[in-house]
Amino acid sequence: MHLSRFFILILLLSLFQSPLIEGATVNGRIVSKVLPDPGDFVVYLKPLSPTPVIPSAGGASGISNPQRSSKTYRMDQKGMTFIPHILPIPVGSRIIFGNSDDEMHIVHSTSEAEKFNFSVLPKKESPPKAFNRVGEIQILCDIHQQMLAYILVLETPYFSTSDQGGNFRIDQVPPGKYRLATWHEKYVSREKIIDVKRRTSRLSVELLY
Repeated sequence: MHLSRFFILILLLSLFQSPLIEGATVNGRIVSKVLPDPGDFVVYLKPLSPTPVIPSAGGASGISNPQRSSKTYRMDQKGMTFIPHILPIPVGSRIIFGNSDDEMHIVHSTSEAEKFNFSVLPKKESPPKAFNRVGEIQILCDIHQQMLAYILVLETPYFSTSDQGGNFRIDQVPPGKYRLATWHEKYVSREKIIDVKRRTSRLSVELLY
């Protein structure tokens, strides 16, 4: 009996001392001589084969393709504007729609990936809404016609949004081959196959428009 407990203790110590999987960083830039603004491109990595999960604090590692998220994001309505204008999320995530304005908003989508219509009172917020289907979702306000935003529900947890200089960064990417793709509300997608070979490495990518 004591011997069995000894072996269990050794096993537990081995599990606690095993190193966590560390991912690589993919840096990149949207390069163009014709686009007035290379910002607000969603850049995401879709694994071409099952890849290890990078554990978060308190999480567990494993194999996943794709991951289903349990995260909660927020889209605010302030100054008659949706903030952020573009919100990429992993499939399974939830979004709270806030209203920082003094007027009511009616949040509306007729997109195939998700259809809904609900009001958000002034200085209030909606209950968390789950997004369980992959796709592009256009968000409107039925009261204020100028309000427009996009939610991009992705099959992957590896994504980023480019800044005004076109730069993007995706952290904690496990080794493996990926299809790197872009999304923009106005421009066509670009794709590129990349190979992340080592953990804790840095891979630089340029996408030409």
